Amino acid sequence: MYRLVVFLFSTLIFCSCENEKPAPYVMPREMMKEVDSLFLNQKDSLLIMTDSICDTRYEAIYRQAKDSIKTKRLSEIEDIIDE
Repeated sequence: MYRLVVFLFSTLIFCSCENEKPAPYVMPREMMKEVDSLFLNQKDSLLIMTDSICDTRYEAIYRQAKDSIKTKRLSEIEDIIDE
């Protein structure tokens, strides 16, 4: 009798531990609309912020790139002249 109870109990435990994947979550339509609108609002505000950062830093970045290209080209010209 004891073996039968142990066998049934262990069978019950092992059968309940199956590795089943949970069903995928399906978001209700209203919630999906709300999420989409929140995302679009955040996206728009982020675009405005990044554009303003680019506008404020453009001159400095452009000047730095221009100076580094100028320095590199001058050194190449000097190397050609020295040959």
